[in-house]
Amino acid sequence: MHAAACNCTSHQGGYSHSSVVYALKECGIRHIDTAKRYGCESHLKKAITESGVNRESLWITTKLWPGDYGCETTKAACLESCKRLGLEYVDLYLMHWPDGNALGKTNRELRAETWQVMETLYDEGE
Repeated sequence: MHAAACNCTSHQGGYSHSSVVYALKECGIRHIDTAKRYGCESHLKKAITESGVNRESLWITTKLWPGDYGCETTKAACLESCKRLGLEYVDLYLMHWPDGNALGKTNRELRAETWQVMETLYDEGE
C-alpha cells in the first residue's frame, strides 16, 4: 500500500476526476483526503466507483467545516459528507479549522461541544 494520499481534491487545486481514478486504479493510492469545503465529495463517489477499488482497501479522510460546528449540526454534516461520498462511514473525520462562531458561545465551548458530538458519532459507529 502506498503511503501517499490523492491530492487532486483541494479547493485551491480544483478537482481532476481522471487523476483521482488513475491514482486509485493504476498507482495503488488508497488514501483520499477531502473536505466539504473542497466541493468534490460527490465527484469522489463517482471516482471511487469507477476505480473498482473496494471500500475496505481505502482510507477516506474528510473534514467538518466550522460553519457546521456545534450540537445541532455536526452529526448532520458528517452524515451528509458520507452520503455525498457514497460511503457508510469515513475513516477519519476532522474539524477543518480551529475557529468557529456561534452566538452565545466561546470558541472553546463550541469546539468542545463539537468534539463531544464527534465522539458520539464514533461510539455509534457512524
